[in-house]
Amino acid sequence: MPRARKTAAIAAATPHQRGSLSRDKILRIASEQFDLKGYDRTSLDDVANALSVTKPSLYYHFDNKEDILLGCVTEASERLDAAVAAADSPDLPGRRRLEIFLHEYLRVISDNFGVSLVLGDDRVMSPEGRVEYFARRRKINQHVTDVVAQGMRDGSLVRGDVDLTVYAIFGMFNWVTRWRSRKPKPSTEEIYRSFCALLFAGLGTDAPAKPRKKS
Repeated sequence: MPRARKTAAIAAATPHQRGSLSRDKILRIASEQFDLKGYDRTSLDDVANALSVTKPSLYYHFDNKEDILLGCVTEASERLDAAVAAADSPDLPGRRRLEIFLHEYLRVISDNFGVSLVLGDDRVMSPEGRVEYFARRRKINQHVTDVVAQGMRDGSLVRGDVDLTVYAIFGMFNWVTRWRSRKPKPSTEEIYRSFCALLFAGLGTDAPAKPRKKS
């Protein structure tokens, strides 16, 4: 938004509206709207209505809708960084480091802020917004790539194509944010345990397959 229009919009918001809003509250409600409707189909009016405020009051904290989305993405990635840093260590085996990351990653993307980290639609972002968004995503992807490569070197993970392994991991975990019809939805811990069992043990067994009965 041009500076003059933004200044006018801020002035149009009442002091009560500006005072009753916090940056965190706007991010939380906006991320709920992005999750519910999709980023591209969510308007600032939708966010303002969900907050029971006028749209000009949002400009007191953010320049535009993309600025709100990037705020959600930043909050989610910083929470993830802090949680992983508190439990991770380069001295741990690669598999254990991957388990730590996946546990914290699933917790973050199961929250509204984290949904925006996964579902942000770069196709409708500005060039500057895409740069910031992809910088956050690349940092996450690189961490997982490094940990998987370490695990394959130290023997805690089966050797294979690192990039394909990383694609498979994110394909599995990121899809949780798109679940809508599963009721009751399993807890984050249940999802983590089930996914890790599939990821590290696989679906196959050494037992011979039972022949199908003829109908």
